[in-house]
Amino acid sequence: MNQTPSPARSAGRLGTPSTRLRWLAGLCCVWMVVFAGVHVYWAVGGTFAMPAGFSVDEHTALLVIDIIAVPLCLAGAALALALVRPAGRRRPRTVTALTALTGVFAIVHAAGTIVADLGMLSGVVEVPDTEAERISFFVFEPWWFLGGVLFVLAAWTFHTDRRHTPRT
Repeated sequence: MNQTPSPARSAGRLGTPSTRLRWLAGLCCVWMVVFAGVHVYWAVGGTFAMPAGFSVDEHTALLVIDIIAVPLCLAGAALALALVRPAGRRRPRTVTALTALTGVFAIVHAAGTIVADLGMLSGVVEVPDTEAERISFFVFEPWWFLGGVLFVLAAWTFHTDRRHTPRT
């Protein structure tokens, strides 16, 4: 008679996520939820960190970006949680690949600006004139970079945790 393994038995085969992975997954999830919150704030008319006199109401493209970004950010938060949940741990290749791609995308998005930030901090490149540009250069792009690094580290940790899990 074929029997499906009990949940307790399945959890043993999947291995318990390391403390490091739990922290990284949590940080990735928080990073995405905060990002989603900013997009919701802007979509409902918030103007903090936007150029003076600039609003989403006047720029439909930005509203569309916010509307698309919120579910993508929430999907990213769910992906981060999949790193430590049994359902996600049953599909290690998919979860590892999606987590790593998310991180690489964020790093690539921010890479040029991060290089420029370093140039500005060292005095080689001029600091932008407007407040909005400074916020973008010194807040938003480093935020993207931070998230990218977190997701890449989480993917790597997930992968190495899985490799060191004894097979039964």
